[in-house]
Amino acid sequence: MASSRSLHTVHLAAFGAGNVVGLGVMSMAGIGVGITGTGLWLAALVGGLGGAFALVPQLLASSSGDYPGGQYQQVGTLLPPVFGGIVAYILCFLVFDISAYALSAAQLLGLPTLPTRLTAALVVALFLGVHMLGARIAAIAQLVMAVLLAAALGTYVAVTMPHVRLANLAHYTFLGSPLAFLFACVYMTFMMNGVAGVANYAAVADRPRVTVPRAMRVSLLLVAVTYALICVADAGALPIAQVANRDLAVSLSAFVPAPVTVAFVVGGSAFALLTTLNAAVGCVAYPVASACADGWLPRELGERSARTGAPVRLLSVGMIAAECPLIAGNSAKTVSSSVTILMIVAPKSCRARPSSPWTCPNWTSPTTRWWMTSSAVSARMSSSTVLPTPTWTAAR
Repeated sequence: MASSRSLHTVHLAAFGAGNVVGLGVMSMAGIGVGITGTGLWLAALVGGLGGAFALVPQLLASSSGDYPGGQYQQVGTLLPPVFGGIVAYILCFLVFDISAYALSAAQLLGLPTLPTRLTAALVVALFLGVHMLGARIAAIAQLVMAVLLAAALGTYVAVTMPHVRLANLAHYTFLGSPLAFLFACVYMTFMMNGVAGVANYAAVADRPRVTVPRAMRVSLLLVAVTYALICVADAGALPIAQVANRDLAVSLSAFVPAPVTVAFVVGGSAFALLTTLNAAVGCVAYPVASACADGWLPRELGERSARTGAPVRLLSVGMIAAECPLIAGNSAKTVSSSVTILMIVAPKSCRARPSSPWTCPNWTSPTTRWWMTSSAVSARMSSSTVLPTPTWTAAR
C-alpha cells in the first residue's frame, strides 16, 4: 500500500481553517453587529481565546498518542467503546452536510432548480473523487482554494480598513443587554473550536502527534485574526445603520465598482463553501474507515486503496448517499439535523459490539475524560452547521 501519511502542518491548517470559515463569513459580521453592536470584533477576540482554552483537551489527546481514527478513536479510548461507536454513526450521517454545502455553492450560479441540483451533484462527485485520488491531492486542492479565499477576504480588509473610523466603532459599541455580547462570545468560541476537526486527519498526517496539534494552533490563530479584522472593517467603515444585518458586500460596494463587489461575493462565497465541503469529506471518511476496521461497520467499506491509500469504497458509498437528497429534491439541511441523527443512531450504537477494543491511556480522572471527550464531540458538531445561501445585495 502506498504511504498515505503525507500531510504536513500547512495542509492540515488549511483543512482546519476550512472547517470553520464557511458561507457565514460573508454575513456573520453584519448580523452580529445588528445584534451586539460595533464591538463584535471584541467578541471575535474573546472567542479566539475561548476557543484556545476549549482546544486544550484536544491538543493533549492528539499530542499524547497516534489516533488514526481521529475523534472517533479518542472518544472510544477515553470512554467506553460504545461512545466511540456513537461518534462513528453520527459522522456517517454528517455526509448529508456535504450535500448541503454543494447545494449552497451551486445556488450561487442563480440557475433554475433542476440545473442547480445537477450542478450540486457534480460538485459532490468531483470532491469525493478528488479524495479517492488520495489525501495529498485533496490537500493540494484545499490549499489552492484556501489561498484564493484568503485573497478575497484580504482584498476586502485592504479596501475597507483605510476607511474605518473610530467614531463608527465607538458608536453603539454594545447593543441590548450584556447577554447579547456574551452570546456572541460563546458562539465565536463554539465556531472556532471547529479547528479541532483536524484530529480526524491523523490517519494521513505525517508525524500526527506533532503536526496535528500544531495545525490546530495555527488555524485557530488565523481564523481568530481574520474574523476580528473583518468585524472591525465591516463595523467601522460605514455607520452602523448601513451595515447592521447586512452582508459584507454592502460595505465593500461603497468603495469599489460593482463588478469587483460581485466578483468578491461570488468568488469568496464559493471558496468559503468549497473549502468547508472539502474539509468535511476527510473529517468523515478517515474516522469512519477506522470504525469499519474495528467492526462498527462492514470492514470491507474501510479498506484502503493500495495505490492511493484512500478508503475508496467508503467514499463511493458516501458519494451515493450525498447524491440522494440532491436528486430526490429533499432538504439536505433537514436530513442532517443533529437531533434526528442522535435519535436514529443511539439505540443502534448501544447494541453494537466493537471487535478491537483500544488500550486506555493513563488518564483515569472522570473529569479529565469528560472534558476531553466533550471537546472532541462539540468540535465535530460545531463544524457541521449548514447556512442558507443569502441573497446578495450587490449582485442585484
